[in-house]
Amino acid sequence: MDYSKYFLIFFICSLFGWIYEYIINGEPKYGLLFKKLNLKVPLMTMYGLVAVILFAINEHYKDTDIIWRVIIYTLICTILECIIGQTSYMLSGTDGWNYPDNFICSCSGYISIYASMVWFIMIFISLYISDMYNVSK
Repeated sequence: MDYSKYFLIFFICSLFGWIYEYIINGEPKYGLLFKKLNLKVPLMTMYGLVAVILFAINEHYKDTDIIWRVIIYTLICTILECIIGQTSYMLSGTDGWNYPDNFICSCSGYISIYASMVWFIMIFISLYISDMYNVSK
């Protein structure tokens, strides 16, 4: 297994996650790990971790139709977002994120229709590129 590929996926997606959060929130946000260490590193490790999990799963299901993979992976992301959001709140006592009410929220504000649509689009683009260049092989 090529672990350097996963490291690269983790790094790129963590960086894109930070850029996305910066664009959405208008201010830089830093992952919980970096907050605890008081480091200002432009990486949102949650995005990288989820991307690595999805790419690892995708290696086993790359022959499945892309639309089914996108739907299933979007559900996985949404479920992880709820579980990790609530767990991080229980561990740290602060919200890592919380969507505003106009995002049609659920799970105490940790998931939303808007976020799930963004996941869907990002996953579709990632899988399309991955399939085109056979990244999962």
